[in-house]
Amino acid sequence: MSSRHHIDDFMRGRIIGKIEEGRKITDVAREFDIAHGVVSRLWKSFKTTGMCSRRHGGGRVRSTTPAEDRYIVLSAKRNRRTTAQKVANQFLAASGKQISRETVARRLRGEGLYARRPVVCVTLTRQHRTARLQWCREHHNWTEQDWACVLFSDESRFSLSSDCRRQLIWRESGTAYRPENIQEKDRYPTCSIMVWAGIMINGHTCLHVVANGIMTGQRYIDEVLLPHVRLFRGAVGDKFVFMDDNATYLNPIENVWDALGRQVAGRNYPPTNKNTLIHAVTEEWDKLPQQLLDNVVQNIILKIAPKTKEISLDVRRHITELHKEGKSFREIGKILKLPFTTVGYIVKKYLETGSVENKLRPGGTSQLTSRAKRMIVRSATSKPMPSAQNIVNELLSSCNVSVSAQAVRNVLHSAGLKARTPRKKPYIREVTRKRRLEFAMKYKNKPMDFWKKVIFSDESKSEIFTPPSIRKIWRKNKTALEPKNVLPTLKYGFPLFAF
Repeated sequence: MSSRHHIDDFMRGRIIGKIEEGRKITDVAREFDIAHGVVSRLWKSFKTTGMCSRRHGGGRVRSTTPAEDRYIVLSAKRNRRTTAQKVANQFLAASGKQISRETVARRLRGEGLYARRPVVCVTLTRQHRTARLQWCREHHNWTEQDWACVLFSDESRFSLSSDCRRQLIWRESGTAYRPENIQEKDRYPTCSIMVWAGIMINGHTCLHVVANGIMTGQRYIDEVLLPHVRLFRGAVGDKFVFMDDNATYLNPIENVWDALGRQVAGRNYPPTNKNTLIHAVTEEWDKLPQQLLDNVVQNIILKIAPKTKEISLDVRRHITELHKEGKSFREIGKILKLPFTTVGYIVKKYLETGSVENKLRPGGTSQLTSRAKRMIVRSATSKPMPSAQNIVNELLSSCNVSVSAQAVRNVLHSAGLKARTPRKKPYIREVTRKRRLEFAMKYKNKPMDFWKKVIFSDESKSEIFTPPSIRKIWRKNKTALEPKNVLPTLKYGFPLFAF
């Protein structure tokens, strides 16, 4: 059955023009290969309305009134962790009107509320925010030499089977559950270690592994402050500042822990016990480049420094209009509260190019040959979970080809390989598959009365302040860190084992 095609407005105008010239409807229909009835209805509609464009339908009548829309939005804002179906049920109980969850989702999206995963972090009170703002104001004028005297330190825990989802693999779309793209999962990880380290510009401490037990105050003095921090204090001098254990955006070592975790997870031979885990973490810590540590510290300077905003396109056009009216750069700067030098740059660019828009750059030419690109794709698909930086190092050592990690990602993206999080589930061997198939074939014809006599049991572990990743809240864009959109968490939750 052929599908219907609407005639565009240009074709409608041509048809009306032909008929107005005195042509017959039959001749016009034959010329444009359109049914006679279509041309006839078009001419009749033109004589009635005087328009040849197609009228758009009004759509279905809204099932809710504006007052009911406000009730739906208010219900989601009062309980941001509710679901669209629960809001629909609440609306049914309150008004007696049945609406679908899609209707609720559309009403919420119309008010700028979208289903987002809540940010899991420590909730900040008003006193915390005030203290942090004051801290940033006190230190935003510090130079790089001042920050070079600060030692950032913290503890972190590494496990044999971490579920942090930092490890990525290169795979094609639709191949998530292939054996080579699955990571074996341990449901109840038991082996883990706690480590301590400190970083600063142009230096870092050795990685200290905390032995059995917990880190008490006396152990912290004996194992951390005296053997490690005191040495840096003596080398830096009176300007030395020791910063320990703070939020991610105030203590950059948290980002270093993420990088270290990715390096440990991406090893060709992952650790299998506690000793190999200690060896792997220590070895990867020693391999971290100092430039990486310097970059994460320098990001602190950028985060607390005053931000400069790009001037919008409307403001630039307004500047050119004021300049055409004969106003000087200083007068325009006073009106728009901008530096007169900025106004001068914008006007100069407009006089030279005739436009105030930023031109898109064409980008650089590819520095990789087709052979090098094939090697990149082969390295990503043959080895277990290599990172883009590992592929860069391999190219440099084997072919003496120096490229950036982003260039490697571009090649892999063009080949259909994306960085994905591997699916985590118990690895199924060939013997296990055969046994499961035999089980399914044996019991597939059992009646329902048989399954009613079967009891299914299992164990599970739950932790306080560890919300499931599938939980979502309703919030607007750029409001992720507002207190009402944050779930409280602890660094190490309290586990509960149940049967």
